[in-house]
Amino acid sequence: MFGFYFSYLISIYGTAVGWFKPFNGVMVYWFLAILRPERLWFWSFQGGHSLSQLVAISTLIGWVLSGDVLELRRLASFKWPIIGYVIFLLVGVLSWLFWAISATTAWGELDILLKTALMGLVTLTVIRDEKQVKIFALVITGSLSYVAWVMNVAWTFDGVNRMQFGLHGDNNNTALVMVVGVPMAFFAGILTKNIILKGVWFLAAILMTHAVLFSFSRGGMVGLGIVVVIIFTVAVFLLPRKGLTVALTVILLLLSFRLAGNEVRQRFSTIFASDDGSRESSAQSRLGLWAAAWENMKKRPMGVGPECFPLIIDQYGFKKGKLVHSVYLQIGADYGFIGLFGFLLFYFGSFIRLFGLTLNRTAKVMVWPQYFGIMTCTGLFGYLTCATFLSAGRIEVGFIVALLGLCTTRFVVERREQYTMKPLPELEQVPEPGTEYDVALA
Repeated sequence: MFGFYFSYLISIYGTAVGWFKPFNGVMVYWFLAILRPERLWFWSFQGGHSLSQLVAISTLIGWVLSGDVLELRRLASFKWPIIGYVIFLLVGVLSWLFWAISATTAWGELDILLKTALMGLVTLTVIRDEKQVKIFALVITGSLSYVAWVMNVAWTFDGVNRMQFGLHGDNNNTALVMVVGVPMAFFAGILTKNIILKGVWFLAAILMTHAVLFSFSRGGMVGLGIVVVIIFTVAVFLLPRKGLTVALTVILLLLSFRLAGNEVRQRFSTIFASDDGSRESSAQSRLGLWAAAWENMKKRPMGVGPECFPLIIDQYGFKKGKLVHSVYLQIGADYGFIGLFGFLLFYFGSFIRLFGLTLNRTAKVMVWPQYFGIMTCTGLFGYLTCATFLSAGRIEVGFIVALLGLCTTRFVVERREQYTMKPLPELEQVPEPGTEYDVALA
């Protein structure tokens, strides 16, 4: 019953303080969005429990009363990602109103996206200082770490593969969530000076990596491999203590494969199966699904409505309800070319801003923002990579990590003049944690 009582206590806290501290309320909202207590502790919850709804309502009221709703001018630092998401949502609303195949299905999807977008807007306007940015990072990384712990405990000690149960939809989507979390935990461990917290974050990175492997999601494994390569590259070219960081990266990877077992390693080997007859039928089916989505986009350039393409996919020879297994083509089939453009503008526009943060001179002087830029940029790239192979349009973790990166970017932009006269470190190296400008994550 721990999960049941904990979920209600944190929800009550978020609802109570959201009225006068909207920042606290929105942090509880994202914590619940990642943790998903109704699924994580499903045996304790009977029937529908929307714990985050009251938290959201309370936070929105506090957002209006505090006057933060008037701070929309602060969004100018990243206007293009915002414009992209507005286009994406606007196409979805128009589709629901006028041409969606099923207005009921379309609204069920759109309702979730609109709520998430609104809470994202709250987040971008209420976060003002360094402490709040770091608390946001701690909420994201901490909740992802706890999910990884639960998944690993169930797999190792109970013999139950909870990654297959679909905490975030199905095994593929839950693997995607863990892929995004790996760089968050790894770079949190690099940044913090507390030796105990270093151990906690590095252990979390190992657990997330291991969870991806026993999810048996080949798309997740591809994303994980790319994330590990990026971490290794960053360690070699940008970070201080290169030898230690590279060693930790190698240990993380080798230990995870050692814990995985033969079944996981055999599944991993099928990623690279060729076309000479050894490719599995699921891979062939995926190519057919992609072709069907593309044909639908050409036939219906404005899409068929949010989450509606699975309703007509049987017209292309697949079982009704089948997902496309590609976020981009799924969005294109549902929202059309304009909606897909808005979606890409938000995520790739955010990625470009986060990549710029890793090179920003002010961020280098302040130290911790550049580390935040590296970890959010890497996590978001992992999300965008996995999105090529997985249908994860509803998964909030990519959106949340993008928000963290954008908040960090704005923080640096707003304090640029304060640090313009500070001496700059070498351009090719991130300053080592512990310098005079460094403030640890925790």
